[in-house]
Amino acid sequence: MECTCEVYGLFAAYINQGADTGISARKRQSIIPDFAISSAVGRPRSLGELKFIGHSKTFFPSDKKE
Repeated sequence: MECTCEVYGLFAAYINQGADTGISARKRQSIIPDFAISSAVGRPRSLGELKFIGHSKTFFPSDKKE
């Protein structure tokens, strides 16, 4: 199994890369899959995203005010 993390440039051919497009370089670069996984040589790659949800006192205080 082959795995590549943060697959840069995968969609670059489909997004105008010119500076005159009005799209910032950061937004043009924002389409970056977290993983590209291939189970065997010659097989198509699968793309994957990994997301986390954190529970913290900052965003989810435990004191209820009803």
